[in-house]
Amino acid sequence: MMHDAHAIENATKLRLSDLPGPVLILAPHADDESLGCGGLIAALAEENIPVHVWLVSDGTMSHPNSVAFPPEQRRSIREEEFNRACQRLGVAFERLQFFRFPDTRVPLPGAPYFADAATQVAEKLRELNPKAIFTPWRRDPHCDHRATTALIRTAIFQTNWKGDLYEYPIWLYELAARSDVPRPDEVEVLTFELDENLLFKKKKAIETHASQLGQIIHDDPKAFSLQPQVLAHFLTPTEYYYRSHEQ
Repeated sequence: MMHDAHAIENATKLRLSDLPGPVLILAPHADDESLGCGGLIAALAEENIPVHVWLVSDGTMSHPNSVAFPPEQRRSIREEEFNRACQRLGVAFERLQFFRFPDTRVPLPGAPYFADAATQVAEKLRELNPKAIFTPWRRDPHCDHRATTALIRTAIFQTNWKGDLYEYPIWLYELAARSDVPRPDEVEVLTFELDENLLFKKKKAIETHASQLGQIIHDDPKAFSLQPQVLAHFLTPTEYYYRSHEQ
């Protein structure tokens, strides 16, 4: 479940001319940037519109029981995959940011470290001052996705940032309850269409996240792995975004 046919039919097309840059993409985990926004990132880079990608979590909990790959090594693998995926999409290393908040425990509002984490994000937001921000859908059914968007929304409030905020779905496709789905009264649905070149770049970026495709760490059989039915949602010529009516 993601949104109804009426919302898709009446979606607005997102165009690069709507995004003067710099553009900021927030990824809760290494792979979310490629899955959710890979085509858009590649298109922005092709047009020389500055795009920055911030990785929020340390990524260590996708294979929590691995002995051959302890947490520090898992983090290193995922950050390197993130770096290479972004390079394939056209984003240079100097435009990447690593926050390394604990995977599955990125602070949510009310958590002891939420205020400190939001301050860190606000400091970086103030430095970059992007014109547009892309963050996961606020009710995407994963705690780190919700936490990421809560952090950037708090940072926006703290810095009085003025710009366009967009949200993108990841787990809405597979795990959404009805209450998770965006309502017509709270967001405008936007679509970004990918040509063959952009879709190819997005596919190659997703393939870079080999650890999440079950290709590297083999000693944790119950670990997370991106399954074909999940990947299928992201290998279409259309990316979906939401723009809040609150702005």
